[in-house]
Amino acid sequence: MLKQLSLQNFVIAESLTLNFEAGLCALTGETGAGKSLIVDAIQGVLGQRISPEAIRQGAEFAYLEAVFEPTPAIRELLAQRAYNELLDAEQLVISKTVHPSGSRSRLNGQLVTQSLIRELGACLLDSIGQHENQALFQEDRHLGMLDALGDADHQNLRAAVSEAFHRWQLARREHQLLSDRQQELLRQQDFLRFQLQEIDAAELQPDEEDSLQAEHERLRHAEKLLHAAGLAYQRLCDAGETPAICEQLESVLRVLSGAARHDERLALLVEQLEQALIVLQDAGRELSHYPDLLECDPARLDQLQQRLAELQRLKRKYGTDLAGILAEAERLRAELEAAEQADSRLAELASELALAEAHYLNLAADLSAARQQLAQRLVPALLQELEELGLARSCFEVQLTPTETRSATGGDAARFLFSANPGEPPRPLARIASGGEASRLLLAFKLVLTQANPVSCMIFDEIDTGISGKAALVVAQKLARLAQRYQIICISHLPVIAAMADQQLWLEKQVSATQTQVQVQRLRPAERVQRLAQMGHGQITDYGLQGARDLFDTAQGFKQGLDCLNGVVLAS
Repeated sequence: MLKQLSLQNFVIAESLTLNFEAGLCALTGETGAGKSLIVDAIQGVLGQRISPEAIRQGAEFAYLEAVFEPTPAIRELLAQRAYNELLDAEQLVISKTVHPSGSRSRLNGQLVTQSLIRELGACLLDSIGQHENQALFQEDRHLGMLDALGDADHQNLRAAVSEAFHRWQLARREHQLLSDRQQELLRQQDFLRFQLQEIDAAELQPDEEDSLQAEHERLRHAEKLLHAAGLAYQRLCDAGETPAICEQLESVLRVLSGAARHDERLALLVEQLEQALIVLQDAGRELSHYPDLLECDPARLDQLQQRLAELQRLKRKYGTDLAGILAEAERLRAELEAAEQADSRLAELASELALAEAHYLNLAADLSAARQQLAQRLVPALLQELEELGLARSCFEVQLTPTETRSATGGDAARFLFSANPGEPPRPLARIASGGEASRLLLAFKLVLTQANPVSCMIFDEIDTGISGKAALVVAQKLARLAQRYQIICISHLPVIAAMADQQLWLEKQVSATQTQVQVQRLRPAERVQRLAQMGHGQITDYGLQGARDLFDTAQGFKQGLDCLNGVVLAS
């Protein structure tokens, strides 16, 4: 509930503090005294935009502060938003500082976003004024208001529909994504197959390139190799007229062998030369057979050149070496396998999509039927309240129609239709012309929906407009009942409503030559009687005082007879 409101330099409030109590609080005073300023301040501190023009003339900024008692819903919201340090706070201090350049909001001294403040405000306060943009007159809110009447099973069904819808949409997106990619995947499969066939057809061996290069070099230079080998053999072993190297070495050995008997050092040289001769003779024999071992085949050379050219082409496309090409082939094979499985996966997703859609539609149909039952129970309950509020011959309908598109809330659109006069067809609530009719209809809704309303404080801005007499008395009694469950702050010009209040605040404007200020006074019982007389007759007279005293006593007696407000229980 709202415990305190403090204003500094806000419009005509230079410095103003209001302390609120539980129950029904009536904000009263002459027209233009600043009562609506209080409502504007409460709404502003809870996230509604405040124009820089609201800064009091001559001040640099305006400061608004509201102190609330936190509710379980507020603590749950703070926990969801990770404001754990505020979970144990005994009170929430929400403030807003308004500068010409903009405004800032704080929660218990901590800077917070306007979105969080608005979320908190939605849980803390329901501000009701004539033709304001509140839930009753916003058709997109009607379905939620109807659902709020449902029991735990109904709420569970709503949650199940929402979950089923999201699962359906997820399956739909997955199926659509894969379906959109289907043509691309088909083209991709063809290309992958072509690439794999190209690599596989080459029958690559990891080490073949080195051996092919070596063979290619031999064949490409075969004539040069044969010529070199023949010349070397000739000089080693068969020089013709000129003695060959081996023959010359044999001659050297014959010369040295005889002399080596006389000197060991020569003997060692002879041994070394003999070994050299053996090596040269072996080399000569190898050279003599070399032409037989060297293949000189132009067809084979052409084959090698084609193979090496193919390897170079594949390396340019798929990898820097043969090992890289083979690794790329494995990657392409895995990608092709995944692409080929897309067809079966698409069929699986189509089946999952059909099941998810059927599940959602079944639950949505159950929810639609449940809403029809809720509507059938809402109408008589609301009409009963309207009858007690002086609208006995009014007509109210809940129009439920299927929507063109499905959503997380099901497949229904709800619209409330109302007519206060017999013979006139029910019309959308936003087109209600009479402020008094709108006020009473709104109050009737609050009574019917009281158990589903999550806020702890309600503000009624001139809910009594357009009513008087018996209807005004019934409205006052209804507000008193509602105040047994919620904190009600009501701006009213009617003495009967002010008399029913648990707390009455009187606002006045003080006008001097240089400035205008608003002041507030919490009225004691005797003062309340005087103000009630003033509200009823415009001036205080003995007759007016007696009537005000009787009105006040009657109101207090009515409140003593109230045990508690249980709301309107809709029969199952």
